Amino acid sequence: MQNIISVVVIILLAGCASFSPSLPENYSGDTATIDDSFQRLSRSTAKFYYIRQLNDKNIQNALTATYEATEGRGAQLIAMGASRLVPAEPLSLYVVGRVYHSAPIGYLINSKSNYIVEGRVSFTPTAGERYLVSGELGEYYSAVWIEDINGNVVSTMVEAKAPGYFKIGDSERSEKRVLTREELFFGLSGGESVGLVEEKLGAPNSVEKYRASVFSNSPSTVTYKYAGLGSVLFLSRNSEPEFVERVAPALNYLQQGSPIEAQFDSEVEAQLNSEGSILRHVARNFYRRDEIDVETLDLVAKKIWSAKSTEDRNTIDAIAWFCRVLEKSSNSRYRDLLEMVSVQAESSKVRKYARSAFELLPDVDVVQFVPDAD
Repeated sequence: MQNIISVVVIILLAGCASFSPSLPENYSGDTATIDDSFQRLSRSTAKFYYIRQLNDKNIQNALTATYEATEGRGAQLIAMGASRLVPAEPLSLYVVGRVYHSAPIGYLINSKSNYIVEGRVSFTPTAGERYLVSGELGEYYSAVWIEDINGNVVSTMVEAKAPGYFKIGDSERSEKRVLTREELFFGLSGGESVGLVEEKLGAPNSVEKYRASVFSNSPSTVTYKYAGLGSVLFLSRNSEPEFVERVAPALNYLQQGSPIEAQFDSEVEAQLNSEGSILRHVARNFYRRDEIDVETLDLVAKKIWSAKSTEDRNTIDAIAWFCRVLEKSSNSRYRDLLEMVSVQAESSKVRKYARSAFELLPDVDVVQFVPDAD
């Protein structure tokens, strides 16, 4: 899952590669739209999920667009999306998920986390529909696929698993979901086109535009504001929004479900105090982080323990993600907790994720986290 050489080669060749159009010349049939996506990790690093080839022909994608936009900016990464029309007919797509650093030194410094997964998927889009290249990248499991606007996987998947990794929930991916507007907002990914966002959320309540000067090191942006949800920041061209750069939930979501007078020691505690789809969004964002300190992991562990008996579907998903957060930490401090949750949790899904995380954490003699301890 780690491949430094191939990434560097692609970077070096991106400026001189030739690309084919996503629609054949003189094509007059039905079409659909597919967007690439990314997850920004830092000022100079992001995870990208994109189409490299369509029917065996190289096409422009988010990574090549990002390389062009970032060139000459040093370590600053200008993450770009890519959106294209494709024929509404059976397609063969070569898709890639990989970690990208704007500076080559990043591949050396982060040599253990330059994850990559790539391969060919089959997919038949429906005319007029919009789709997204999505995935996940991690030490034990990486995958890339095509999904519809509700996050349902609609293509075959390319997966890479570490030896001994037990993937839970494969069958759950086949369950078709229809997300609420709130869930769609919190599920937005970097790189989604303005067209895809508007199809999911509709027109914004207000729009703010920032036009960068020739002396500015920041790109021009357009911000869509959605009442009751939050804002979506797009990178823009000629004052027109193009691709999502950042999503900012409304402040009220940080304390949703808690008394107004409640006080929290940190923003993390406020986020973990949320419930339902908001908590699921928080949990997925935690999982995307490369490093989390022990104090925050303890708060995550407390949330897992306190919510282990939940029957709410979205909260169950969130707790499962939090179990994966503890697994990803490789911190054996949480083995006892996860073992107890794997037995006591109300949801079979939470029990399975807790058991998987427990088994993957190293069995070493360390002081264990104790639920409800001061």
